[in-house]
Amino acid sequence: LYWEGEVSRKAMKMVRARLAYQRLLGAFPTSVWQAHARLGLGLVYFHEQAYTDAQQQFAQVVRASPQSSIAKQASVLEGACQLQAKRFEDAAANFRQVLEQPLDQALRGQVSFYLGEALTGVQRFAEASQVYHQALELDPKAPWATSASFGLGWSEFQQGRCRESLEAFEL
Repeated sequence: LYWEGEVSRKAMKMVRARLAYQRLLGAFPTSVWQAHARLGLGLVYFHEQAYTDAQQQFAQVVRASPQSSIAKQASVLEGACQLQAKRFEDAAANFRQVLEQPLDQALRGQVSFYLGEALTGVQRFAEASQVYHQALELDPKAPWATSASFGLGWSEFQQGRCRESLEAFEL
């Protein structure tokens, strides 16, 4: 059932994926695949823009095994749900917690970028500029780097720092 959910999700067959994950979660409550199925179900809900439902699934993964690598992934996704739902303070707090954990450089850069987005959402532009800088230093070629450069430029502009803003837009 787990693999049916995964393959269906990756094939963008979200209804089939959701049903497979839900069947696994209901029929096998002690399965070793529980956390993975919850993560997959959360991703289906995220794709369907059901951010509250997705966040609930990700939170359950974190609660079940907070020190696992899948819990780190779920924490980042939980913060992404909060960003999408425009709950920027919650997202910022979540991303700060994730950044306190050991992370590889690429994930640290991505989470820093997301933190910058959350801080921009609450108009804390000086802090946002700092974390956008950190994100770009960690992984300047990442898929999100262009968005981070824009966020940095916007944050600098909001602080009246036009020269720095233009430099960021040129990155």
